Amino acid sequence: MKLCDYKETYEYFSGKLSDINRNLAFMGFGVVWILIGGLDNFKHGVIPNALEWVLGGLVLTLILDLIHYIYQTIVWHCYFNYLEKRFGSKFNKLISAPCWVNRWSWVIFWCKVAVMLISYIWLLRYIYLLVF
Repeated sequence: MKLCDYKETYEYFSGKLSDINRNLAFMGFGVVWILIGGLDNFKHGVIPNALEWVLGGLVLTLILDLIHYIYQTIVWHCYFNYLEKRFGSKFNKLISAPCWVNRWSWVIFWCKVAVMLISYIWLLRYIYLLVF
């Protein structure tokens, strides 16, 4: 495989992981909603403390997802503007982006995935303790 093929592969899988992560967040809200007995019980003091933590983690995951895409949009736009000013709008040769362009993006990416995993561990723990 060519180097660009490897890049396309990891971009594909990281994009898929982001999609799955987002879908799991929404699915987690649904599971919590079922566990608390619907919208009527969606009140402070009625929701068990463990599920409040799960909800907080799910919300944080979606916030990190939004921050991730906001950051990517801003950084890549700024880098594009920099290159356009430096080389002109007609420049069309291959340029490798410096590491700093993606560094924080990967940090945010893995944080949102980690928060989702922790939220689901708490959710599974709650369900386990509820059943057994």
